[in-house]
Amino acid sequence: MQDNEQSWLERLSMESWQAEMVISGVAIFGSFQLFDGVRSLIDWFYFSLPGSFMYIAYFLGFYLFIAVAVLCMSFLGHFIVRSIWIASIGLESVYPEIRRDNDTYSPHFMDQLLRQFPSFKDFNGELDRVGSSILAFALMLVMVFIGIGCLIGLALLLGTITAMFLTEEAGLKVSLVLLGIAALVTFINAALNSKALQNRAWVQKIHYPLTIRIGYVFANVFFRPHAYLSFIIRTNLDTKRYWKFMTVVMIGVAIISGSVFERTHILALMDDVYFRYDQRTDRLYSSNYLTESIDQELAFINPQIPSMVIHSAADLTLFLPIPEREERKIFLLCSEKEPSGIDDRKAARLARYNYRLACFKEQISIAIDDQPVEVIMKVYTHPHDSEPGLQYFFPGLELSTGEHQIVIRHLALKGEQEKIDRVPFIYLPN
Repeated sequence: MQDNEQSWLERLSMESWQAEMVISGVAIFGSFQLFDGVRSLIDWFYFSLPGSFMYIAYFLGFYLFIAVAVLCMSFLGHFIVRSIWIASIGLESVYPEIRRDNDTYSPHFMDQLLRQFPSFKDFNGELDRVGSSILAFALMLVMVFIGIGCLIGLALLLGTITAMFLTEEAGLKVSLVLLGIAALVTFINAALNSKALQNRAWVQKIHYPLTIRIGYVFANVFFRPHAYLSFIIRTNLDTKRYWKFMTVVMIGVAIISGSVFERTHILALMDDVYFRYDQRTDRLYSSNYLTESIDQELAFINPQIPSMVIHSAADLTLFLPIPEREERKIFLLCSEKEPSGIDDRKAARLARYNYRLACFKEQISIAIDDQPVEVIMKVYTHPHDSEPGLQYFFPGLELSTGEHQIVIRHLALKGEQEKIDRVPFIYLPN
C-alpha cells in the first residue's frame, strides 16, 4: 500500500507540469488584469479619503502595484521556463545528448563543449526544478501580498472610521500607530535572526513564537501553505542564490510596473502633485478635454470641458471634480450656517442642497480670462466613472474669436498651497 501511494505521488509530481502550465497561463492573464483593479482603487482613494490619509493611500497603492508586478513577473517567468523545458524534453526524446562525432565541429571543439555542457538530461532536470520553484515562489508571494494588503487596508479603514466620528488627525494617528506597531515588530523579528543574536538563549525563547505570530498576521488564512512554501524555499536556497533570484525578479518588476505606473493617478495622491496640476499656461493637457482625452479608462480628476476647440459659446460647459480632501475644507470654511431643526424631510433635504451649493459658490471661483462670469452650477456625479463634482453652465456668454482660458481658484485650499486650475481653449465660431 505504501509503495503504491509513493508511486502515485511520484507519478503526480512528474506530471504536475501540465497543471502548472494551466495555472500559470490563467495566472498571467489574471495578474495583468489586476492592474486595472489597482487603478480603480487608487481613483477611489483620490475621491473618497480625507487629505491626511493620502500618504498612507499612496503607500498602499504603490505597494499593490509592485505586488501585482511581482506576480506578473513570477508567473511569466514560470511560463517561459516551463515552455523551454517542454521543448527540451521533446528534443531529448529525439536526440538524447550532444553528439561528439559530427561533420560540423572538430573533435577538439567538441571536447571543450562537452566539458561545459556535459548532460542534456541534467539540464532538463534543472529546468524542471527551477520551473516548479518559480511557481511555488509566485504563489507564496500571492499569499503574503494579500495578507499585507489586508493589514494596510484595515489600518486605513479604522483610521477613516475614526476620522468620521472624531477628527482627521485622530484617525491618522490610529492608522499610523497600527502600521508603526506592525513595522516595528517585523523589524525586531528580522533583527533577532541576525548572526549576532540568533544563538542567544533569550532570543531562542521568543524568536520562533514571534515569527509564527507574525506569519498569522501577514498570511492570515494562507498561513499554513505559506509557511511550508516560504520555509522550504528559504532553507534550501543559500543567501547568495536567494538574493540573486530576487534581483532578477526586481529587474523584471521595474520593467513591467514602469510600463503601467504612469497610466494611473497614484502621484495625484501626493500634495505636491495635487496642487501643481494644470497651473501651466504654455501647453494644453489632453486630460482637460473630453473629446481629446487619451485617459478614458481613468477617472476624471482634472476639470473637463467638451473640447479644446469650441464653436459655439452655448456649447461651453465645465465639469469640476471635487475630491473628499477639498469638500471637507469647503464646508469647514463656509460662512453659511448649516441648516438644522427642520422637521419636514423634503424641506430639510432642499435646505441641505441649497446650503451645499452656497458653500461651493463661495469657496470656488470661476473666471474666463481672469474676468468673473455668470454661471449656473449643479452638484453632479459624472457618468464616466461616477466622479463626484460640479457641473457649470455659462448662460449669455460672449466670446471673441481666438484663445481663452477658464481659471478656477480653489479658495478653501488657499491656506495650504494655492490651487489654481487653468483650462485654455480656442473659440472658433462657425
